[in-house]
Amino acid sequence: MHATKGQAEEFAALKRSQASNNQQYTEAKANVKALAAQYQQGQQAVVQMKTKQQELKVAFEQSKKTTDNLNAKLAVLKERRKEINAGGGKAISDAVKSGEWERLINSIKQTENAWKANKSTTRAAQADYKSFSQAVKQAEGDLRRIGSAFEQAKNGAANLKSTITSQQQAVHQLRTALSAAGFSTRNFAQNEADLRSRIEQTTRTMEQQAQAQAR
Repeated sequence: MHATKGQAEEFAALKRSQASNNQQYTEAKANVKALAAQYQQGQQAVVQMKTKQQELKVAFEQSKKTTDNLNAKLAVLKERRKEINAGGGKAISDAVKSGEWERLINSIKQTENAWKANKSTTRAAQADYKSFSQAVKQAEGDLRRIGSAFEQAKNGAANLKSTITSQQQAVHQLRTALSAAGFSTRNFAQNEADLRSRIEQTTRTMEQQAQAQAR
């Protein structure tokens, strides 16, 4: 008789472990699927955020360029006013008579106002760009963490699958050994107690026979 009590207990333990690992594997696959969906959503979100980040950068750069142009124009106007003033009373009188002085003063005021307003807009655009860039950086960090968790979950699921495959082979070998000894392992959960009882009875019989022979 090849079947032993140890084999039956090993078979029972393997079946319990296999059931537990199967449950864990089911949960692991669900976790991998959820993380994969999270990672994909995160990727899409980062792409969209980077598009907006680029738009904010362009808006900031355009606003800054306008501010710089207004500042350069203001410098030219002020330089002209300086030249007229440096020319003395006649130069100023001529400029006033021709209307240049009035136009110059109005242009300086208008340009200064436009420059101040646009400078404020530029600062706000820069602040928006910097703030959103920080949000993008945070989103990229979150995406990397999700990606790492996803890879770990995949590896964990693969390891469980490998363990289950090994257990299936071991269960098959033990089932073959028990079947060869005349013990069916079908519906093992229901028949485990009966199987153990039969194996114990067989073991006692063999021990009694051995003792009788020894006499």
